[in-house]
Amino acid sequence: MTIKVDGIILAAGYSSRTGDFKMELRLGDKALLQHSIEAMMNLCSQVIVVAGFKSERIYHLTKDYPNVKVVLNPQFAKGMFS
Repeated sequence: MTIKVDGIILAAGYSSRTGDFKMELRLGDKALLQHSIEAMMNLCSQVIVVAGFKSERIYHLTKDYPNVKVVLNPQFAKGMFS
């Protein structure tokens, strides 16, 4: 039996404690978001990235991953559980 599992990455926040936009921070030759996506790709049939703050940058970082779907949380300013 094959089980379909989707992964979710919450990437809508301000990254205010980091001082920089966390999803774009580099680790080696890739951004942290890209490392997170690639770690999930072998386990998940689809990775859903929830964007909000700087969503255009999330779309850019994920454009080369065919099994990644970006969804926009228009209420991201209300916090993680919005």
